[in-house]
Amino acid sequence: MIREHIFNSRWLGQPAGIVDDPAFFQLEPSEQARLLARFHWVEYRGQPVDLAERRAIHKAGFVFCSTEIPFRIRLSEIKNCLQIGPCAEAKLTRFGASRYQMLSAELLDQRFQMWGNTLMQEHPETCLTVLHDGRPQGYFLSKPEDGGLFLALACLAEGSVISGADLYKAALSHYHSMGFSMGWASFSSANTSVLNIYASLGARFLSPVEHYFFVGAALTSPAA
Repeated sequence: MIREHIFNSRWLGQPAGIVDDPAFFQLEPSEQARLLARFHWVEYRGQPVDLAERRAIHKAGFVFCSTEIPFRIRLSEIKNCLQIGPCAEAKLTRFGASRYQMLSAELLDQRFQMWGNTLMQEHPETCLTVLHDGRPQGYFLSKPEDGGLFLALACLAEGSVISGADLYKAALSHYHSMGFSMGWASFSSANTSVLNIYASLGARFLSPVEHYFFVGAALTSPAA
């Protein structure tokens, strides 16, 4: 019912898990504790639940942290007037509106930098630098999946003179020129700036997904 989340274990340097089956929350407390014992941090994500189910999740020691809004977006109608180059290296920060911000700003930046490095190594063809007058303005990192493109990470560069909307338009337009017609991702409902950008570009929003964390003493101690 709980499997190890390999990437998060690498990121935190200690075992991290993810609950795959909501039936976990119907187990006896002793069995829940036994399954959780091998992990320092566990995430559960699922569709919005009723009050009784929410109480069961909280009783198991999980804290609600975020609602994410998935979406799909057609790439064919988006126009761009900026330059695009490859992205083999980028400083990825400024990801405050994320479910991981409840841990620490340092851990948040570490996670997104690790994820970005993995994307740049494994999918260099869809990791882009957006340029203005030949200078990097921001980065947009994606990976191909069945049926289209997962729009994974984007951020402006230090000292950029373009807007976030300009960054997204440039990257999405370029992806269409590469032959992709559909993209998708999900963002925290607290990340209104990004959700508004995607809304202005014609995104179709889907059913929300709630996220809960079980955080062990190793991450809640003053030293963490």
